[in-house]
Amino acid sequence: MNVSQGELLAELYLRLGNLYSNEEVTQPLVSLFLKEALEEYSKLRPKSQRFVVPIVAGQDVYPLDPSVIKVTEVILPEALTSQAFLPVDTGNFNLMGGTIVPANNSLPDFRDISIYQNPSIVTIEEMKRKEFSKFFSYSYEILQAGIRITPVPSINSNFVYVGSIAQTVTDTPDRDKVLLVNYVLGSCYYYVGVNRNTKFTQVPSPTGEIKMDNGKSLMEEGKRLKTDFYKNLASGETAIQFAIG
Repeated sequence: MNVSQGELLAELYLRLGNLYSNEEVTQPLVSLFLKEALEEYSKLRPKSQRFVVPIVAGQDVYPLDPSVIKVTEVILPEALTSQAFLPVDTGNFNLMGGTIVPANNSLPDFRDISIYQNPSIVTIEEMKRKEFSKFFSYSYEILQAGIRITPVPSINSNFVYVGSIAQTVTDTPDRDKVLLVNYVLGSCYYYVGVNRNTKFTQVPSPTGEIKMDNGKSLMEEGKRLKTDFYKNLASGETAIQFAIG
């Protein structure tokens, strides 16, 4: 049975009973706690997805997919492409016998070691190395909602990143939905307990002030349920099988 978010919320309202019917917790609050539960679940039981992003010349920041909650890997271009195979230094160049030489073919004596200090004559391998460094020696910075590549790319290409994505109620296996329920119920119990404890700790009586423990038990139950949520996620176990009703 694949339980939808609407069905899970309806089940939560039912289990909250008087707390919900008396409006001590509201639908927006329950929805907020369910969102928090899904975020925590996604962090501790991550689901990874690979994204291919086009690199655009002149653009250094690339936004993350909205579903990504954490970037775990960035793979920048590694292979030199023919489009990036361009001459270096100055002047016009021709290719001759694996060596880049000036267009006028005025070669020095190759037996003279000084030629290796002449910037007008470099091997093709050296040209490749320089162009590789120029176009593909990128570094990256993971921003809050994007990835910045430096230096600013000067050609079009692609890069890949792997991200942990936010899971939905539908993504979550039914056996784990009880964990989401525990988190939301625990958050609601603790919220109501704090409110009650703040408002009704003391009640006047004919014989004096009576201290009441009106919210403490709810707060303790809320803590227990949320502790169980994290404990079960860490151990890989599920407390009980989830069922509607």
